Amino acid sequence: MRPFGPEKSATFVQYWSVLWLTAAIALLGVAVEALAGYQAVGFLFLVHVMIAGLLFPLGPVLFSACLSALAWDLLFIPPRFKLSVSNSEDLMMLLAYVL
Repeated sequence: MRPFGPEKSATFVQYWSVLWLTAAIALLGVAVEALAGYQAVGFLFLVHVMIAGLLFPLGPVLFSACLSALAWDLLFIPPRFKLSVSNSEDLMMLLAYVL
């Protein structure tokens, strides 16, 4: 865990780590979607962003939130592979990533 106090600047390795962690969550989401639906994958991405908020500075966390929202929207929300959200619940979940 990072100590309380002024934040240190983010490094390239932190951004790279967040990128691969988000990709791993997306792969895990494929299995979770088959069992529990695409909304459960959205919560999985949300937990990922919250844990990243505990471990990384603000820059990588915002990067993680944007990547997670983009990955969930493109890969899991129907219609797939399009940037469109038809349910208000899905839109609220996407907004929760950056709050």
